[in-house]
Amino acid sequence: MSELFLSYIPKVKGESVDFKIIDVIKTCMGYYPNGNNIISSPGYMSKTLKSINDFVDEFQKIVPPKKIIHIGYLKGLTGTVKKGSTKIIDEHYKKLSVTGKFKQIKIKVSNNSDHRKMIFFFGVNDNPTFNFSSDTLNKKNKKNFLNSISVNAILMGSSNQSYNTYYGGSAKKADKGEADVLMFIEDNLNYVNNNDMFVEGTVIFKAMRGMNSDPHEYLKEILNDFLNNALN
Repeated sequence: MSELFLSYIPKVKGESVDFKIIDVIKTCMGYYPNGNNIISSPGYMSKTLKSINDFVDEFQKIVPPKKIIHIGYLKGLTGTVKKGSTKIIDEHYKKLSVTGKFKQIKIKVSNNSDHRKMIFFFGVNDNPTFNFSSDTLNKKNKKNFLNSISVNAILMGSSNQSYNTYYGGSAKKADKGEADVLMFIEDNLNYVNNNDMFVEGTVIFKAMRGMNSDPHEYLKEILNDFLNNALN
């Protein structure tokens, strides 16, 4: 039986790394049997080539051993690299690819700025109708994409997906407080009962109302709503 849980992930100004949000992301990536991939609305991202390199050097550690994951970025509040002409997202894709741990999901992104900071964690179903190697995700084939995946978790909150926010920047400390929530599905209850990664320093509670359908479908509907406003 699948159930939906929520984990509150706080961070306070002056807190030293490693931040709880990274522990939660790493644990989430390694738990689900069908693996996890990422669709991300990053908010603000790192703006310089150095900070992008620093971010990717750390972020690649979320990938479980011997795994390669698909990752796709939406518009967020990104632009061009500081003192450069290339797009911030393109530089992230380039650096992520070099690690050998990530494959880009090509996306036809809406040009509207988007302040939502969210990560959708999903597994790929057997016999997908969306080809992750060659298809470009857009409004026309969004249904094929959604039918090809199972959404396992959604992270949302105030944290921008940048080196400074996720990893404390050069000071290795939080320059401000943040609060995020992970909505995650437990398919056999062993995880919540036997693993304290989400519990330590956070608050976990179970969603009790409005869950008459499969919670995977509930999370997928959130992704569907998100993509309605994020794709061209």
